[in-house]
Amino acid sequence: MIFPRRPGLVPSGLNSTFPFAADVSFADYCRRMSTVIVRARGLENSPEREKILATNQPYELRPDHGPPYEHGIVLIHGLSDSPYILKPLARHFRDRGFLVRGILLPGHGTVPGDLTTVDAAAWKQALSWAVNRTRPRVEKLHLCGFSTGGALAAAHAFTHPDEISAMILISPALKIKTALAFAALPLSKVKNWLMVREDLDYARYESFALNGAAQVWRLGHEIKALTGDKKINTPTFMVVSGSDTVIDPAFALDFFSRRLTNPANRAIVYDNRGEKPEDSRIKMVTAAWAREGIIDYSHLSPPMPPDDPHYGRNGDYRNCYHYLRRKKRRECREGRENIQGEISLTNLGKGTIQRLTYNPGYAAMVAAIDRFIQAGGEQR
Repeated sequence: MIFPRRPGLVPSGLNSTFPFAADVSFADYCRRMSTVIVRARGLENSPEREKILATNQPYELRPDHGPPYEHGIVLIHGLSDSPYILKPLARHFRDRGFLVRGILLPGHGTVPGDLTTVDAAAWKQALSWAVNRTRPRVEKLHLCGFSTGGALAAAHAFTHPDEISAMILISPALKIKTALAFAALPLSKVKNWLMVREDLDYARYESFALNGAAQVWRLGHEIKALTGDKKINTPTFMVVSGSDTVIDPAFALDFFSRRLTNPANRAIVYDNRGEKPEDSRIKMVTAAWAREGIIDYSHLSPPMPPDDPHYGRNGDYRNCYHYLRRKKRRECREGRENIQGEISLTNLGKGTIQRLTYNPGYAAMVAAIDRFIQAGGEQR
């Protein structure tokens, strides 16, 4: 269903390309994108202006010591997301002495309508620009990508292996799980929206543009053609949920085992099946936390700590827009006895389910990432 008169569903005309020249500073990029967000969302006189800007704008976090920096990292968010999804990790890396830069992919952070006109080439251009602006400032450059950002990071590492010291791939969208992804490409030519929602989440679009899904499918197809039988030695840390309904976790882990050859590589899989993987670099971690009503992890869970004020255990946002009926969505948002997990058909049959938006095992995951970087992630 389409509501053409609703402002957020109409492209702003300000954020569907990456218009920045190669020599634009990162600070200027951040300032200009902040202006774009304010204009596109009509925040000039809004009391929500600073909160929304802080959530959606690109950012740079510097450690206490000045340059030169040994480590730098570029963080890339996922489809419909904002840089907020990786902000907790950004602060952690900053505290570890990294120069941290979080980019905003074109089409994001403004209005959902901007995803109806963007293409994957603009996303790749944004990442390449950020890498080129950051590499001269650091000795070792890392990439950290969530979902679509993970696919972009992997594609860049395969095409520019000498530029990247290590990468962290969280729920990487190397292959979309649903068959709809393939159909999204032709459908997006005649239809803008898979679903339209209230867009109550100020850090993420709830309305889902078919063109966005089509571009992610195109990116995954390009990665498949680009990698072929190629293998790379770039140190990689991967995190996936075995219950993920968005990306294909089995494909991601097969990619990890067959294409990413560094013996220092590590992967965490949040899963309740208890299967022992053949690849010793992969560690299975339980995804059920009965005391919190968590039955498994969603696609969104891994990068967010439980104490996050927006998506965390007691955060101000509950992800319930998978319910089509408003009454059911309200019941999910107001309920205190909700099951939390992925919105799989099996889980939806178990009762009112809130999509899990945080990782109760976040601290252990971050400690594992630190060990990876310290012990092996710097080795080439």
